[in-house]
Amino acid sequence: MMGMDDSRLTFDMKKLLDDGVIFITQGHDLTTGKKIPPDKDPETGEMYYDSTNLITFYNLIEPEKGTQDGIPKAMKHLRPDMIDHWQQTQNELVDDKYNQIIKSIEMKGEDIDNYTIWTYKRTYKGLKKWWG
Repeated sequence: MMGMDDSRLTFDMKKLLDDGVIFITQGHDLTTGKKIPPDKDPETGEMYYDSTNLITFYNLIEPEKGTQDGIPKAMKHLRPDMIDHWQQTQNELVDDKYNQIIKSIEMKGEDIDNYTIWTYKRTYKGLKKWWG
């Protein structure tokens, strides 16, 4: 039951978002709640990078005091339009965030397999476990 990089599960981020396991917000400093402005090209003035936060259900239930006090402000600026970005870059998530997603799925009483994308890279052990 491995993901695309053979070490992690690859999640269906849209399903996670739709089911309230993750939330995507406009980029905020989660310590202060201050909004992070988008980066603009200095020559054209056009936006070329707009930061977002990936907040998990776990973060909402058990925020880290002092470092995640800005979550309520960030949650007022949801950005579900950025789901494709998070689907494509999920393999870059730090271990803590990946584990928070796993904990969030479990806290919601769901089966992790319902949120994973199965690929041809499944291992024999994974297939045997999946099909019994």
